[in-house]
Amino acid sequence: MSVKVTDNRQTLKRQQSLGNCILLITAIWAIAAISIAFIFEHNFSLAWQIAAHISIIVCSVTLKIGYLLRSFALKNLGLNNF
Repeated sequence: MSVKVTDNRQTLKRQQSLGNCILLITAIWAIAAISIAFIFEHNFSLAWQIAAHISIIVCSVTLKIGYLLRSFALKNLGLNNF
């Protein structure tokens, strides 16, 4: 029984790490997309700008998935500070 509990905790810790990685990568991706779309738009073609605007929408979805994955893992680990 304790092996199963340990495996479950390890799985939840991996989910938490994955959620953290998704949040970090999404934050970097969003900063790049916002920079291309709004700050340095004169340096990029229209196609890049359109891709950056679409990317901002995709970033918001990815950010939510990462946050939910992290929150789910922390809640099941018994931690309530997320």
